[in-house]
Amino acid sequence: MFLKIVITILVISVCSSIKADFPNDPKPCKYGDTECIKEVIDSLFKNKLDGDDSINLKKLNPLGVKIVNIQQGKESPVNMNLNLKNNLVYGLETQKTIKVKGFGKDLTGKHSVKLHYNYISVVGDYDIDGKILILPITGSGKSNITMVDVNIYMNFVGTPLVKDGATYLHIEDINPDVDPNGMIYKVENLFNGDKALGDNMNLFLNENWKEIYAEVRVSISNAFGDIFKDVVNNVFTDDPKPCKYEDSECIKDVINSLFQNKLDGDDSINLHSLNPLNATTVKIHQGEESPVSLDLVLKNNLLYGFEKLKAIQIRGFGKDLTGKHSIKLHSDYMSVVGDYEIDGKILILPIKGTGKSNITMVDVEIFMNFVGTPMEKDGAIYMHIEEMNSDAEPKGMFYKVENLFNGDKALGDNMNLFLNENWQEIYAEVRVSICKAFGDIFKDVINDVFTRNLRPCHFKDTRCIKERINFYLNYKYAGDGFINLPKLDPLSVPLLSIQPGPNSPVNIDLIMKNNLLNGLKDAKAIDVSGFEWDLSKKHEIKLQIPVIHMTGDYNVKGQVKVLPVQGIGKHEITLNNVTLAIQFTGSRYVKNGRTYMKIENLTGSLTPKKVIFDFDNLFNGDKVLANNINVFINENCIAAVLGDFPAAITRCQSGDNGCLTRVTQEVLNTYPGGLRELNLLPFDPLRVNSLALDRNPSSPVNLELKFKDLDLLGMKAAQVKAVKGFNFKERSVIDALVPEFVLKGKYSADGRVLILPIVGNGDALIICKNLQLKYSFDLKPVEKNGQTFAELEHVKLEFKPQLVQFKLDNLFHGDKALGDNMNKFLNENWQDIYNELEPGFAKALSLVSKQVINNVLSKFPYNELFP
Repeated sequence: MFLKIVITILVISVCSSIKADFPNDPKPCKYGDTECIKEVIDSLFKNKLDGDDSINLKKLNPLGVKIVNIQQGKESPVNMNLNLKNNLVYGLETQKTIKVKGFGKDLTGKHSVKLHYNYISVVGDYDIDGKILILPITGSGKSNITMVDVNIYMNFVGTPLVKDGATYLHIEDINPDVDPNGMIYKVENLFNGDKALGDNMNLFLNENWKEIYAEVRVSISNAFGDIFKDVVNNVFTDDPKPCKYEDSECIKDVINSLFQNKLDGDDSINLHSLNPLNATTVKIHQGEESPVSLDLVLKNNLLYGFEKLKAIQIRGFGKDLTGKHSIKLHSDYMSVVGDYEIDGKILILPIKGTGKSNITMVDVEIFMNFVGTPMEKDGAIYMHIEEMNSDAEPKGMFYKVENLFNGDKALGDNMNLFLNENWQEIYAEVRVSICKAFGDIFKDVINDVFTRNLRPCHFKDTRCIKERINFYLNYKYAGDGFINLPKLDPLSVPLLSIQPGPNSPVNIDLIMKNNLLNGLKDAKAIDVSGFEWDLSKKHEIKLQIPVIHMTGDYNVKGQVKVLPVQGIGKHEITLNNVTLAIQFTGSRYVKNGRTYMKIENLTGSLTPKKVIFDFDNLFNGDKVLANNINVFINENCIAAVLGDFPAAITRCQSGDNGCLTRVTQEVLNTYPGGLRELNLLPFDPLRVNSLALDRNPSSPVNLELKFKDLDLLGMKAAQVKAVKGFNFKERSVIDALVPEFVLKGKYSADGRVLILPIVGNGDALIICKNLQLKYSFDLKPVEKNGQTFAELEHVKLEFKPQLVQFKLDNLFHGDKALGDNMNKFLNENWQDIYNELEPGFAKALSLVSKQVINNVLSKFPYNELFP
């Protein structure tokens, strides 16, 4: 976040070398004069710590940063989600510029700056959840993170941007890096205020700062990279400065500046191209009670005339965004050009046709009246327009509508003449419909600018993509014609057909028509994966939806478990606490010079916590039977009707080893208590009723060792290194590291360990530290009910611990001295003892693991698990 300031200062210095009328309190530098640029940067840090509105420089002493999210993936030893909120950055007054390179006339070249600070402190609120190295960490409260003796490196390239006759630098790519020589953490209220645990964690953080920072270094750069570039580009391009509340003249100037300078659009503020503006589909329906009774559909239309548009009057725009706001505009003309379809009556004449059209308003005043709602995003407040009332008042209109009346030229020419001669009467009838249709288009344009919601995401930037998905679900659920987004809430689903088949306990043919789904506007994307440069790889989106409510018509016939069911009528289905997983691959295609993704191989799964079915008119309206069957369905057939593969679990394609690795890690971390929908048994702890290791007279450890009620613990913290295979062609391997693998239960022992006899029975605790685990096996196909399932065979388990600790109670019939000495002997000689016991343990535990995995594989056909 402090890099933001450094780059802002850098911006100012470079602007001084490019634009002659930039404030000259530090003198402008010549191109490539790196010593001068160094002095300018240091001067600004020394003299502008309180900010400078004239150059759009924020206060630097301290710098306020509202929110920063740092997310580190599970593959890292530092696996955490850290949110810093309402933070202040201190230490910028100690800045000194060490080295500057670049800044020549070729702005597309490489530029770099090296800065030094005695310290940089980030102080404010935090919340954190995850793991750092080997320790879990969780908490929320106040924090102070200080870097000492810090070097900051910034490398970037730019492109020249010409505006108003001056050349500015537009940053395309920036790569910042921070190199501290020390770090001090003070994080309060860790572990829900447990002081002892919190103090120990702070001590751990400070003692291991180098290792921790090495892991989060890249994440920090990625998290703040977009912020840095925005700050730089904002200063370089000298866009209109922000207006104060209710400053209508300033707002008017900004609007006119956008019409004058941004007709081709501006991705940085999500402004669509206005020259022309694309209006994909516009529908105008005028009822029969009107003299102009018609259905008019405009498709693939372009709106011209924005280059002549000028703001005349502004009202509102005060601090209360929910108040009334209005904009009055004027344009010499506005033209709508594209394809049309029309059917109906205009005054006394019928009209019908399809083809090309041009409808032009001349000398037109446009009025837009609306109210807004405040929307918070990334710690900033934006205005979201909910309702807009628009009106257009032209001084004249021209119609040119081709191919009317199936191409009858005489009728078509007469109709065009009639339209143009009677434009005022016609427009008076359709004014409300037309203004509403185009008002929705303008509303979308304005909302996109206010909310900045369409800024492109980088490949693999799943945090950004997740944010975009949530925006569209929560704020664009009414649809968006600019991007061909249909209405999402309610979502129209014309037809759903469910046919589980004869082997399902729910053997029905269920057809649902004219369905409306409500609830997607409250959905939230909880996980996104994929979206790499190679679009042909699998992408996945997981949504959490509090409630989905579906209504429509149904037709059902079949059997639910032992009961017949049939009926035709209306249905209501409510799904609570739903997880929806969508998987797909993609391919690239080019349209109008831009590259898009075509979605292919789309699959999905839906997992609700609870479903309530209500089918009207079952059994020809027999209310008693219908009520009973509704109750029975609700209690017995959720999984069979909706499909019981849990949406929370990603299904990997065969051979996608990266996906297999991620999913295995997710299952181990998330479902140690098992997952019924997956047939996954509880595995942490995993109860083994009995386990026996037989004597081996030729071994130095000649011991009969038996366990019962043995619990195996620690797999939920396993770090999965790699998973490959899970197909019928090659051997499958799971490679993982378990930080602490524990065997805890009852034991009985009789025999000899190395040179000492051993006998006893009681409680056993065996701890394996940093256990390297490798489990390999073959998959064989098994045919069942006409479908192919997979099953493990030829299993082999290898594990190598860094340390093993034994604690066997009640050795030698309770003799404490002998027992303590034996435990000490076992622990001192653990390597030799473990080497002898390992084959027996490995064989026994490999069979236990085989049972757990086979249990899952037996639940679903192979092609459902690996689509």
